[in-house]
Amino acid sequence: MDLRILDAAEDLSGLAMECEHAGNKNVGCYFLKVYELVTGDRVKEALINFYKLKRALLRALLIARHIPEPTYATDSRWYESAQSYLKQAAGYEKNLLAE
Repeated sequence: MDLRILDAAEDLSGLAMECEHAGNKNVGCYFLKVYELVTGDRVKEALINFYKLKRALLRALLIARHIPEPTYATDSRWYESAQSYLKQAAGYEKNLLAE
């Protein structure tokens, strides 16, 4: 028995968030559009923004949890990466509040 229920839109929104973070928003949007065309499932923009917000906060949290470790504490890239995901999450929050 499979106890896990998957929401493809959540996974694709997470992929889209990572694509945006890497600097190519079009790739993530493409996959979301293909999903809609293939399945006929029109995912509301608010839900996509929510999933992106959730994923960006999770990424920031996971990165921040490593910062106190001696291996990462002196490397400013970890701080910058966590801040970048938080900034991205704030943008998704702003989009959600505007809808």
